[in-house]
Amino acid sequence: MHNTKRILVATALLASAMAFGQEAKQIGALVRFGNFRPSELQAKNEGKQWPVFGVQFNLGKQRTGANGNSSGLAISIDGYSKGSLTGIPVMVNQVSANKGVILSAGLGVSFNREARPTLSGLEKKSRIQLAYGFGAGYDLAKYKIPGVLEIRYFGNGYSTLQGFSIGVGLRF
Repeated sequence: MHNTKRILVATALLASAMAFGQEAKQIGALVRFGNFRPSELQAKNEGKQWPVFGVQFNLGKQRTGANGNSSGLAISIDGYSKGSLTGIPVMVNQVSANKGVILSAGLGVSFNREARPTLSGLEKKSRIQLAYGFGAGYDLAKYKIPGVLEIRYFGNGYSTLQGFSIGVGLRF
């Protein structure tokens, strides 16, 4: 049931983004959503699949080479949470694109939260840790869809919150 709702929401967002992308000038933002799959057992005990949402903004003008390559810097904020665990990585990314293939690598900080029951109540721990990430995607512009399909790895100084995400992004 939950997957059906996600598919319906994704389809509606994709259709509206296609209409928006054909009529408006893009502002250099990418809104993404998908499934996060943690790699650590403690996080998997919370759930094998977590929702992940994020936004990425280009920083300045993207450099374009003679052969159509483009590269530049972008800032991204993502978030994933399940049960007692939350990770919100904020990173500066180097993004490169060539013939529809998009590669990215980023470095920044992650705002992490963990809540565990104790005898005296709920103990909440907040941490700021190193965050890093790598991504690969495919630009759907040749199909007149202002979006990307992507897979990303989220690394975290708190290893419990490391893992992969698979999702879609819509350009605005």
